[in-house]
Amino acid sequence: MFRLTQFLMGVLILAFLFMIRPPVLGGTASYITVQQTDLEPQLYEGDFAIVRLADEYAAGELVAVETLAGPFFGRILGQEGEIFQVRFAAGEEPKAVSQEFLLGRIWFNVGGLGRSLNGTILEAFKLEA
Repeated sequence: MFRLTQFLMGVLILAFLFMIRPPVLGGTASYITVQQTDLEPQLYEGDFAIVRLADEYAAGELVAVETLAGPFFGRILGQEGEIFQVRFAAGEEPKAVSQEFLLGRIWFNVGGLGRSLNGTILEAFKLEA
C-alpha cells in the first residue's frame, strides 16, 4: 500500500509539473514577478504569478501582456476579433492589444513569493512585470 501511495504521489507531481511547463520546454505557463501595484487587491508588488495561455479570454480577466518595456498585467475590458481592450492602470485609457502579445491569464499567484525567488533557478523561466 505504501508503494502504491508513493507511485500515485509521483504521478500527481509529474502531472502538476507538466501543467506548469514554461514555453521553452513546450508548455504554456509563464512565471512573472509582479512589479506594478495598479491591480491591487488582486495582485501586489512582489507577488509570484503563473500565467497560462488560453484559447479564449473574457472581459474582466487579469492577463499578462508582453510589451516593449517587458510584461505587464492588465484587465481585459472587451474584445473585437483578436484585438483586446486592456487597462493596465486605474484611470488609464485602455490599450488595444493583439492576442499574439497575451502571455496568458493568471492561473494562480503566491503573495510575496516573487521577492524570494529572485536569483534562483526559476530566474531562467520567469519574466519581470
